[in-house]
Amino acid sequence: MVQNANWGLLGRISVTFGLVAAVVVYFAVPDKRWISAVLLGMAILDAFIYGIVLPRLTGSSGAPSLSDLEEMNAEADRASASDDDWDQTKKPDDV
Repeated sequence: MVQNANWGLLGRISVTFGLVAAVVVYFAVPDKRWISAVLLGMAILDAFIYGIVLPRLTGSSGAPSLSDLEEMNAEADRASASDDDWDQTKKPDDV
């Protein structure tokens, strides 16, 4: 049995570790606080990738993936093509 990855859980873990690392570096290295800003930016980027990008690429979210949309479009085209046998008098602007 193949299970989809739980991108939400992975994202929460990654963002939590990124935020903790940013806070620790912020207080531990006061002369180089820009490093904590970089870690914070990486945590925000992780949240975006794990929350939006990866679930849509793998199709594990509620939103349909690109391949699902293409398949649904092809099925609709096949269904409309099968109806053409009954109506031979279609005009160009008929849908």
